[in-house]
Amino acid sequence: MDQSQFHNFDFFNAVLDSLPNPIFYKDKKGYYRYCNSAFVKFCGLKYDDIINKTVFDIAPPELSKIYDQGDQNVYTYESVQIYEAKLKHADGTLHDVIFRKVAHFNMQHEAIGLVGFIQDITEKKETQREVDMLHKLKDAFLYLSHVMPSYENEHQLLNALLVQVQSIFVKCTQASVLELNKNETLTILAQIGFHDKDMLDFKIPLKESFIFKDYKGEIVSAQIVNDIIAYTSQRHSEVALPISNKSIQSSLVVPIRINNHLKWIFTLDSTVNNVYTETDRKVADYIKEQLPLVYQLYELYLKTLNLSRYDALTKLINRQYFDTLHEKCYNHSLLQHKSYALVLFDLDGLKHVNDLYGHHAGDTYLVTFSNWLTETILDGHSYSRLGGDEFVGLFHDITVEALTEKINHLRKTFELLPIVEFPHVYFGSFSFGVSNFPEDSDNRSKLFQIADVRMYKDKRR
Repeated sequence: MDQSQFHNFDFFNAVLDSLPNPIFYKDKKGYYRYCNSAFVKFCGLKYDDIINKTVFDIAPPELSKIYDQGDQNVYTYESVQIYEAKLKHADGTLHDVIFRKVAHFNMQHEAIGLVGFIQDITEKKETQREVDMLHKLKDAFLYLSHVMPSYENEHQLLNALLVQVQSIFVKCTQASVLELNKNETLTILAQIGFHDKDMLDFKIPLKESFIFKDYKGEIVSAQIVNDIIAYTSQRHSEVALPISNKSIQSSLVVPIRINNHLKWIFTLDSTVNNVYTETDRKVADYIKEQLPLVYQLYELYLKTLNLSRYDALTKLINRQYFDTLHEKCYNHSLLQHKSYALVLFDLDGLKHVNDLYGHHAGDTYLVTFSNWLTETILDGHSYSRLGGDEFVGLFHDITVEALTEKINHLRKTFELLPIVEFPHVYFGSFSFGVSNFPEDSDNRSKLFQIADVRMYKDKRR
C-alpha cells in the first residue's frame, strides 16, 4: 500500500468513525475485518474483541442465527438485504434495529465480503408504541363511559378496566386493583389472573408490600418494580401465586388518587423480570390521570341512579323502580311456574300525627316504619314507598296464610315501638292486605286491586 493509499484509508476511516450509525465489514467467512467507533460503542466491546471474530462469538446464540441468515441472503440473492431485528446494546437491553447489508465484489465480480449498516429505531418504535397504547387506553376509557350503566358497583367497573388494560400492556400476565383502607392496609378489589380463593382474604400493610420497595416517600406516579422475588425472599410478605403458578418478578405500579387521597393501586404484574420500559411507565400514568375522571362520572351516574330509584325520605325504592322489579318478578314467576305474594301497607293515623305534632313528626313516623319494615319482616325483599303513607312489598317462597300470620304477629311489635320526635313521643300502627300470584290473579294490576281491598278491610279491624 503506497503513501496515497494510506492517506485514503485514514481519510475513509475518519469519515466512517464520524458517523453516528454503527458500520461493519465482514469477509465471506463471516469474520469482522472492520467496524467504526459507533459499532464498538453500541456493542459495548473493545475493538480487538470484535475484529477477527464472527457474529457467533460476540452476539447471543438466538440472535446470531438471524444475523448469519441475513448475511447468507446477501450472497445468495446478490442484492441489498434490509431487515428488522433485535440487537443487544452495551447496556444489556435489546434494541430494535434495521440492518442494511450489501455484498462487496472483487474485480472478477466474486463476493468477498459484505458491508453492514445499522439504524437504531428503538426510540422511534417506542414512540409509536406509546402512541398506539395511548390510543387504545383512550378507547378503553371511552368504552367504559358508554357501558357504565351496566356496572352495578366499583368491583365490576374495575374488573372491566383490568381486562382492557391487560390487553394493552401485552407484557402483563396478571393484574389487580388493591384498595387502601384507613389503616393503610391493602385488600383486593378486582383481579385477573389469580385464584379467587387466594384473593378473598388477602390483606397486607402497604409498607410491607413490594409496592413500597422502591418508594422512599409518597406514591405519586406510576413506577416499575423489579426483582420482586429477591425482595420477598428477604422476609418481606410474599406475593400471591398466579394461576400460571409462575412467580411474579416485576410489576408496573399505578397509584390512583380520588379527591387527593390514595384510594387504589393498580399492579400490572409479569412473571418476567425487567420486562417494563419507560414507555410502559409513561403510558401507565395515563391511567392515573384518567381513571379519577371516569370514577367521578361513575359516582355522578350512581347518584343520579339513586335519585331516580329511591325515595329521598325513607330510602326505599320508589314506585317507578318498584314497577320495574315487579315486572321482572312477574315474568320470572310466569316462566318458572312459581308463586309470589304482594303486600300493601298503609300507616294508620299519619294525618293525625301531622296535624297534632307537625310534618317533621309525620316524616319520623314514615322513616321509623320503613326501617322497621326492612329490618323485621323477611329482610331482603323488595319494599317500596308508593307515596304518602302507602308501602308495598314482594315476597317469595311463602304462602299467603303464613305471610298474613307473620305480619299480624309482628304488627304488635311495631305498635309497642316508641316514635320520638322531641319533645313528643307517640306510637303508630298499620293496616295491610295480601294478594297472591297466580292464585288470586295472573294480572299485575289486579293483584294491586285485590291487596288494596283486603287492606281496607283490615283497617276496619
